[in-house]
Amino acid sequence: MENLNEAFYACPALRKYPIDTKESAVSSFGAYCMRKNAHDKASQELIEANFRKAASFYGIELAEPAQEPAAPVLYKEAGAENGVMMAEIRSMDDLDKAVDFILAKRASVPRVELAAAAKHVLWKAANTDTDIDSERLKRLARIAGVGVGSKNAVLAEFDKRAKALPLCQDDKNAFLKYANELAELPDDVLMTEKNLNAVCAVLDGADFVCNMQHKHASDLGYPEDVVFASTVGDVLKDAEDLYKVASIDAVLSKKATFERKDAINGFFKTHFGGFEPLEGEKLIEKVASLDKITAEALLNTVNE
Repeated sequence: MENLNEAFYACPALRKYPIDTKESAVSSFGAYCMRKNAHDKASQELIEANFRKAASFYGIELAEPAQEPAAPVLYKEAGAENGVMMAEIRSMDDLDKAVDFILAKRASVPRVELAAAAKHVLWKAANTDTDIDSERLKRLARIAGVGVGSKNAVLAEFDKRAKALPLCQDDKNAFLKYANELAELPDDVLMTEKNLNAVCAVLDGADFVCNMQHKHASDLGYPEDVVFASTVGDVLKDAEDLYKVASIDAVLSKKATFERKDAINGFFKTHFGGFEPLEGEKLIEKVASLDKITAEALLNTVNE
């Protein structure tokens, strides 16, 4: 194979995708289709032109294989206590499947294990033409922990469960004691994302300990539906604070970036030399456009 003339490769410059026989042309075309995005547009045009010539010479058709996007799946992140990540969402169809998958899983998976994936899908949805105000996405927002509920509604949920769930007396007393402690907290202390997540986990834990999902009382909803009152504004606000650095497939916070602007501009000055400090969206655009090596070096520097 190494002795082939460059003319027998669809990509002569890199000596890739051999087309010296009909069989190798078919095999090479399949391999190219799987990694075509690794080539720039000009290279793609040249490679595909060479494949067309080979197909004509051998009297065959080289059709790009139809690839139905795999349904996004949830998986536990390696080394994490909990937290679930979402596979890459490449289309509106993927987005719909991801939403359906999370909503279906909620009946058997604690909310804390779905929250990260739900938040990721919301961010994707908020950056598309999806109706962010749909009931499905409001439901997803509550699973993600977006929005703030009512203190009275939260306390009422404890009272409902104390009456409906088959808890032993000691567990019931501890459950109500926790609720009483919450009642004593000022609203601005209780209604923070950290505390509401803890409250939701306690309610969720009681449900799962009792193996209960709407089993013992028809008016018991999922904890997040009361603890988190989803609002479209909260979803969009959360989404608008995020941007993606494609080279390292990372989603970063604009707010955190602005807070570290001095360190980031210092890195740029050292790395690029004579660099004028950047502000606002120009700073975001520069970070988002960095290549993989530079982006990783920047993150390591500002996080030290």
